[in-house]
This record gives sequence, structure tokens and C-alpha cells, in this order.
Amino acid sequence: TNMPSTSQSNSPSVVPSDVPSLSLTPRMEVRKIVNLSHVWETVSLTGFASPIPICSVEYPTSNLPYLQPVLVRMRNVISTSFEIRLQEPIKPSEVFNSFEQDVNPRSVDCLIVEKGTWKLPDNRTILAESYTSTVTDSWSTSWNGEDQTSSISSLVDPIVVLGQIMTYNDTGYSAFWSKGDNVNTPPSTDVFFTGKHVGKDPQTSRNNEEIGYVVIERGHGSAYGIEFEAGVTAPSTIDWIQDTDGYPHQYDVPFSSPPEV
Repeated sequence: TNMPSTSQSNSPSVVPSDVPSLSLTPRMEVRKIVNLSHVWETVSLTGFASPIPICSVEYPTSNLPYLQPVLVRMRNVISTSFEIRLQEPIKPSEVFNSFEQDVNPRSVDCLIVEKGTWKLPDNRTILAESYTSTVTDSWSTSWNGEDQTSSISSLVDPIVVLGQIMTYNDTGYSAFWSKGDNVNTPPSTDVFFTGKHVGKDPQTSRNNEEIGYVVIERGHGSAYGIEFEAGVTAPSTIDWIQDTDGYPHQYDVPFSSPPEV
């Protein structure tokens, strides 16, 4: 098993989680990719038929020195691998210019779940699904999303939603988002919308993209050797990330070692 790199090199490397492979459904893995940059990196998989990968960027406790905001772009998701890279949320016309290529390498944590609806050992339900998103929302035009409520009818509230834009059909950035009754309400089994969002980008149109999402009933538990916690933070005013430190959050149950988030 590879251990996290302590080298200062900017070469990306994939660090598998130190947990046993899942031989039973649901198939679920946690992976850490260190030193990911704007260059595409392949993450290899084993044992999946239709994986749904969800990835998030790690930010330091203090954002000084300043690290620009970035998001994870993904493409070529197949049973044995997927590709990811970092992208700074800038105008599509500026993609791949020298400014974006200065993206600071960052660690990225990924959760990969087999597509479908599964029961966990503690009887909670986890669901992984994907669909083609034809709606693009933005700060200035709409917060509509696309109705996915029917897909989670087997789950019980409260739920936690994770999501990822899984394709690279448009070079312009977009990010996964979700809502319940309105933009200020978290999803529930009664109302669940997902979509892709471009924030304040003045160019508000995007090509269709495949969106993957994982929904799990809230709580702390362990499945096939993976200890995990699914929860929702209290409402926070995040606004600009520039020169802003991270927002602290306590786990419901302490972990024995720092988990991927």
C-alpha cells in the first residue's frame, strides 16, 4: 500500500485508503490524490461496474499565504478509472492560459460508490446515481436545478447529498449544487433538486454534462472496514474565499485518525 507522499514534488500521486477492498455491495472506496494540479491525472479503480466518483479539494486551516479557489473537473469515468484535474473558476475564454496553469497543487479526496441503492450494515441506505444535466444555473439568472426527488424515495430523512460534474463536455467551469424547497433549504426526501452552477460568470450557458450524486442517511458508522460520518453543517455565510480561513466543524463522533473529507 502506498503511503502519502512527503516529497515537495508537484507530481500527482494517488494514495489508496488503508482499508480492505469491499467484496460485498455496496462497493465503496475512499481515495486521496496528492499534488493534483491543472494537468489531468488518472485514478485507477478495481471491482466497479458503474462507479460514481465524488471529489473535493482540501483547503488549509489558514488561507495565508493565499491559495486561489479551485474546483475538480472530471472526465472519462469508466469501470476501471476516471480522470481529474483542478480548474480555477475563470471565464471559459481564459481556460488553459498561463494564469490557470499557475494553479497551486492541492490534495483531493474522492469517495467512489457503485451506482445503485444499497443497505449499509447499520441498516442505513446509501444511493449513487447519475443523469445528464441540461439546465445550467447562475447567480444572475436562475436557481432552478433539476428534480431528482423520485430517485431517493427509499431513503429516510435526514439525508446528506454529495455531487460531482462527471464529464468535461464544456471547458467552462461549473460546480454541482443541490437544494430542497428553495435555495436556502437543504435537500430532503420530499424535495430534492440537483444541478450545475456557474456562480457569477457572465457567460451563463454551458454544454450538457453528466452529474453524479451520492445520497446517504445522516449518521456515523462503519461499512466494510471504512469508518465514515455523513452530516450537514449549521448555516454559514461563506461568500468570498479569498484571504478567508476555513470554517471549523466538529464531528459527531471523533475519528481515530484524520479522515478524508
